[in-house]
Amino acid sequence: MTPGRARMVLYRFMGDVCHGSVEVLEVTYAEVLNELGDKLSGAKLDEEDVNRYLNQTLEYIANLNKYFKKQGGYLMPYAKVFHFANKDERLSEFLFDVNVKKKKMKPSGEELEIAGFSDEAQKESDAIESVVFKDEMYTLIHRTKISGFYFSPVTRKVIVKTSKKKLVVYSLYASMCKKKGNRYIYPMDLYRACKKKTDCDVCKMFCEFFEIGSSSK
Repeated sequence: MTPGRARMVLYRFMGDVCHGSVEVLEVTYAEVLNELGDKLSGAKLDEEDVNRYLNQTLEYIANLNKYFKKQGGYLMPYAKVFHFANKDERLSEFLFDVNVKKKKMKPSGEELEIAGFSDEAQKESDAIESVVFKDEMYTLIHRTKISGFYFSPVTRKVIVKTSKKKLVVYSLYASMCKKKGNRYIYPMDLYRACKKKTDCDVCKMFCEFFEIGSSSK
């Protein structure tokens, strides 16, 4: 897909999901649309993949707005889908998933490359993942050798993927570790780890919620 074709797909998607004049929105978001169009073209995605990626990003914004609505706060406009989609870590995560699916369809031993992204970026994307727990989406904020820690800005809770790949609430994880006499990751440990991940939106949100909770005690 050429950059021009990718931008046409983006403009069409904008017309379907955004309120207001498309002509005005095109001017407002021209820079991010051009940049995202170049990235999508370089990644050699077809039109179906691009729409699937944008719809996944739109779903992420919808989940955030569920939380903001409950709090009586400002709702994020759906036109922001292009800013979120333009984040390298989010696109890398999607490309990793596409790459894995393609590998399953290829003979073993055959190498696959995605233009525009280095091998290192693809390896890093393996550490970026989301899971669904009780009908809510949680995003990975920290990983140890045996456990993964996920946070949802909607529920404002942390869940843990244990060494047995089971998802449990944080309180149960801590309780199980105490019973076994094992050291476990404290909320402050998560806060310190997330504070270093300045490019991760969900990590930033976790830090904000942690700081609010600490200040109210």
